[in-house]
Amino acid sequence: MSLVSGTLQGMPAFSMYTGIARTDPEAGGVAAADYDGDGKIDVVEYGAGKVALLKNAGTSLEEAPLPYSGGARAAVWGDWNGDKKPDLLLATPTGPVLLTNVGDGTFRDDTKLLPKEPYYALTSAAFIDQDGDGKLDILLANTPAGIVATDDRCPHMSAPLSIGELDGCVVACPLHEGRFDLSTGETIQMPTTGGLDADGNYHPTWSPGGRDAKVDPPGRKAEARRLTRVRRLRYYPVRIADGRIQVALPRF
Repeated sequence: MSLVSGTLQGMPAFSMYTGIARTDPEAGGVAAADYDGDGKIDVVEYGAGKVALLKNAGTSLEEAPLPYSGGARAAVWGDWNGDKKPDLLLATPTGPVLLTNVGDGTFRDDTKLLPKEPYYALTSAAFIDQDGDGKLDILLANTPAGIVATDDRCPHMSAPLSIGELDGCVVACPLHEGRFDLSTGETIQMPTTGGLDADGNYHPTWSPGGRDAKVDPPGRKAEARRLTRVRRLRYYPVRIADGRIQVALPRF
């Protein structure tokens, strides 16, 4: 596998061939980013057998070490921790792999920070700032209905659903115990704080079984909770084409 790049006398042309690592038994793709902040675009290539980080040295691409030694089905760059350095997220047959950019040209394996599932069938990965807070969110879900892509935020008060519990296609919010169907976006159980459902119908506060009834004293906070609407869970259409997962995301 070779890479060609460069210009010839100021005109678009190819003037250099650089050999790069093989990812046998099959090639998956490439993802580009200036991971070391030197103003030159670097490349990560991935395939079934290997993920290779290629540093742009100006006249060649030199393989740099990664704390991961397997293959991947997808690779994306994103600054997940807000330190303005691109981090690397891999989708592998055994689950997601998160490699955090340390800033000195190396990466740290922070996969332990991601939620664990009993099984995985990942073929894609994505970063998306769904709530506009400047932080990249991820939600990966394996359900009986298939592969699901949705926001990692509860449609009630934006708590992270990725640390909630998944039962079949229903995910439970860890904050107010709302339950949402990942395959349809519908609310299965309103949060304990009550409020308005997606159709504008009011639901009172409630308490889980075995607990004292929740009393909501009058006041501005109670009125705000009563008027808070729980929208339908936003999810994104997914299809599998030619062995790849395709997700339709909105244009921002």
